[in-house]
Parts: sequence; structure tokens; C-alpha cells
Amino acid sequence: MGINLDLLSEQAILGAALTRLSPLGTAQMADEDTVLYREGEPLDTLYLVQDGSVMTEVALIAGCPGTATPVDIAGRGAVLGLSDLGDGLHGETARTLSPCRLIRLSPAQVNTLAGSSAETALLLVGLLSVGLRHRIRAISDQRSLSARGRLMAFLLSLMPGRRGGAVTVRLPVSKTTLAAHLGITPQSLSRSLRSLRDDGVTVRGPLVTVADPGGLRLAMEAERDVA
Repeated sequence: MGINLDLLSEQAILGAALTRLSPLGTAQMADEDTVLYREGEPLDTLYLVQDGSVMTEVALIAGCPGTATPVDIAGRGAVLGLSDLGDGLHGETARTLSPCRLIRLSPAQVNTLAGSSAETALLLVGLLSVGLRHRIRAISDQRSLSARGRLMAFLLSLMPGRRGGAVTVRLPVSKTTLAAHLGITPQSLSRSLRSLRDDGVTVRGPLVTVADPGGLRLAMEAERDVA
């Protein structure tokens, strides 16, 4: 049965990637805060995420890792490095935000399979479209959400799919870098963090606890409606 991307949701595309690509590679476990590859390194491996979350980031100043800012947070079904397949070099750094189960894929094998299988080629296009959609959504959030709303969106991206029950996450970057990523000042970030206490968000150093992720998502969407 063929893949019709027009009929598939983001989750369906990611699920199809897990089903079709997992048998092609070798499994690898990665601890939290493991760097899978760095910006500018040769592309010798693609990583299919089976479980866990991985953040991609780019340096605002070339060659200065300390200026890295988040680009996207990838979860189950994402293929890291896919957008760099044509260049042969990684355009981003990938770092795990949690313990991850990964499948290592050969770029050459994926290229060959895409050339011989229309369905695989279409699936890869779908995966690229998911990544592009994430970036467009981030730009939209910059335009349609307040500083407080952008912070909500970022925190929710660290806990994909969670609706109920308290969740504690570690901020993957410094608060100064996070402020730059959100397009706000560090002072505005501090005010936004304090304002989220009424929404069940507490902060202790780099650890952020959200009492009700589903409620926080509703609050974020309400801010979007107001904007």
C-alpha cells in the first residue's frame, strides 16, 4: 500500500519512519547530554530516534560552541542529519536531552534506497516536511505569542505528548541562551518564569516542574487567541 502524505499526520509520518527504517540500521543507546555530532563534522551517520529527545542547535558565532542556540527538539521517529544529506556536512549540533534509544543509519544506504524505492523517497520528503513545519511553527510563535507564551511553547516542546501529571525537565541551555532563542531579554525571561507560577510552573535552578502540561498547553493557546 502506497504512502499518501496528504492523508498522513505528523505522527503517522514519524511512525512510518520507525517501521520502515528501523530494520536498516544498528541500535545504539545514548545517555543524557551525549553529543551525537557537531556542526561542521562530516555526515557519516544518520540517527533515527526510537525513544527519547534530542536537541539540535547552531552556534550564533561560527566556531564558538558557547554561543549555541536551540533550533529544534526531535523525538520519536525523527531522522537526525537527514536535511544535511546533500551537503555531506552537519549543519547543526545534536545533543540528547534524555537517555535515548537510536538506530544508526548509513547515509549511502538511505540514498540508494531512496533512489530505488519511490515510497522510501516519499517518506524522506515527509520527514523533511515535518522538520520544516517545526521551524515554521517556531517563527509563527515568535510573531503570535508574547514572551510568556513563547516560554510556554518551549517548555512544552521538552515534554512532547504529555498531557496530565507533573513533569520535571532540565533546561537544555543557559537562561541567557534561552532568552536569545526566544527573542526576548534575560530580564523578560525572568519575569515570564515568575508569571508562570500561577500556571503551576516552578523553577529551581535549571530544573523546571510543570504540574499540568495539558493545562499549560491550553493557557498557551489562549494567549495565541488573544494575540
